[in-house]
Amino acid sequence: PFLWTQHARTYLDRAEVGDLDVQLWSAHHTGYARLDAGLRHARTVRLDRGSGALQVVDELRSGRPHGFRMAWHLGPEVELALHGSLARLTWARPVADGAGTDERETVTALMHLPPELVWTRHRGEEDPPLGWWAEGLGRRRPTTTLVGTGELCARALLRTLLVLDVQAPREGHDRRSDDV
Repeated sequence: PFLWTQHARTYLDRAEVGDLDVQLWSAHHTGYARLDAGLRHARTVRLDRGSGALQVVDELRSGRPHGFRMAWHLGPEVELALHGSLARLTWARPVADGAGTDERETVTALMHLPPELVWTRHRGEEDPPLGWWAEGLGRRRPTTTLVGTGELCARALLRTLLVLDVQAPREGHDRRSDDV
């Protein structure tokens, strides 16, 4: 926040969260008013704990055309294979077996990106700086950022679906949906 001279106002439109199998929230902000007073960005997020699916719907509205970018920033340990608007993500996480071992398991996810956009991947780029994760002031590591570019005429409805590959639990390992 110390680099930002102006802050967007955010508004929570709906929230159905808590100990629910399906959680949902939606909000919008004024962050693009400096470009166009009529430009509005709203986002709705739906998490289905049972299936491990996270759906994000972004709605952009404006009275005039705009070029725009959508970015998804991945963690530094996430490996990515991008094929058009389909991204396969993999990473390792510790096995929660209670024995304190250093054993790790691979987690995979499919990310269905909005096909209306042209998607590119960026990792550790300098000009412009893109694809970095800062673990602290002055400390950074390369990470992957997915960038989709497109054109907004009046309204764009962009759907992203992230589906975790919930593998069958190993014998003696009870994996709950909230562990994913």
